[in-house]
Amino acid sequence: MYSLIKSQIVAIFLTALALSVGLQNVYAVEQQTSFQTKGIAVYKELGIEYYVASLNLADINIAKSELLQYKGDQSLSIKVTAKRWSPRKWKAQWQNNIAINNEPSSDAELISQLAHFSQFPKASLKRGDEVIVTYSETAGSHVLFNGYSVLSTKNKIFYDYILNTWLGKFSPNRIFRDKISGQAALDAALIDISQQPVELARITKVKSWFSPGTASESEKKKQKLLAQQQKENLVKKQNKQAAVKKAQLEQKIKTEQANLEKSLQEAKARKKAKLIADQKAKDRKEKEQKERMRKKLLAQQAQDKKKRLALVEAEKIKLRKQYKQKYLYEFYQWQLQAKINESIVYPPWARQFSQEGRVALEFELNRAGNISSMNSSKSLASKILLQEVEKRLNILVESNGVPKELEGERWQFNINYVFDLSRTEQIELIKPQLATVE
Repeated sequence: MYSLIKSQIVAIFLTALALSVGLQNVYAVEQQTSFQTKGIAVYKELGIEYYVASLNLADINIAKSELLQYKGDQSLSIKVTAKRWSPRKWKAQWQNNIAINNEPSSDAELISQLAHFSQFPKASLKRGDEVIVTYSETAGSHVLFNGYSVLSTKNKIFYDYILNTWLGKFSPNRIFRDKISGQAALDAALIDISQQPVELARITKVKSWFSPGTASESEKKKQKLLAQQQKENLVKKQNKQAAVKKAQLEQKIKTEQANLEKSLQEAKARKKAKLIADQKAKDRKEKEQKERMRKKLLAQQAQDKKKRLALVEAEKIKLRKQYKQKYLYEFYQWQLQAKINESIVYPPWARQFSQEGRVALEFELNRAGNISSMNSSKSLASKILLQEVEKRLNILVESNGVPKELEGERWQFNINYVFDLSRTEQIELIKPQLATVE
């Protein structure tokens, strides 16, 4: 009873605020008063709290297993509790949650609506902001942000896709699913948070996201002209700096060339003088010791030649071994990359959301075929694309072990794959060749 009375007071307050700032679609807030809270929970990701989620139904006696089939009036309430929720993070979280909890769809209108929902924020969401997704058989699905209409659709499919991010197999966790589906007692403190009205100043500030005025357009033009002027000044400054650096570099090269030429001439003169002196000394010794040293020299030459040949052969054996190990390592790296290129399947949701990018993985592989120290920091791709490459890599390593002849117990490898909707093939790989020793 207390919750219902409080909901009515909040609805009346928000209606008054809406009239004062010219909000549309305030009927969705009024409809909330006829709902009852089925479940409420806190949504967290990687230990960071983002919002209080609540599921509101006209009939809260609906069983957990029947929530997705329920056709009565209902709504999803998202009350932001994070201090700042950037548009980039909002987009990444919702697109990933939608993709992993729903089957891919060929419905172009649905895909467009889901994409718009994940991209509508023009700036960061703030603590106290509210997103409400409603459904009724007469009005269909509707999304409001702080009272402003984001999108509308006449069917329930869009609503079900959003609801499934809370109830699906890969929703945050079992505790969250139990709470949001009404399997746990309602938390009065969370209900209080979810029913807090959005501040009037905040409602007014986000109005420009949906209907920007003439003044803001004029300001945008001024900012654009200022940015252009700053860009031109920066280019001029950079060109001037580049000219100075070029002159300094040319002078440095010229000085170094002169010093090098001088050093070469001096070294040449010293070498010539030394050669003349050495030759004179050698001539004197040869005259005195020629006969005495002839046999000894021949024997020494034969012995030196034998040692030299042995050293050359030993070096060849060593090089062959090194080349073989290098070839085994590079060939296995080539095999991994080639098989990755063959096995990758463009994820359906990534294709529907037009996600592209380069996945770069660095990892350590031991002789037992275990992958560790996986590093994807150089990747420029979404989580969906990254997970596809990691999945294919794990499958590939299990069926293609490290060559037995490759020495060592663990090695560093890397994999690169470019997801490009306009290109179906990767850059052709050059197969490693075993170097030979003559």
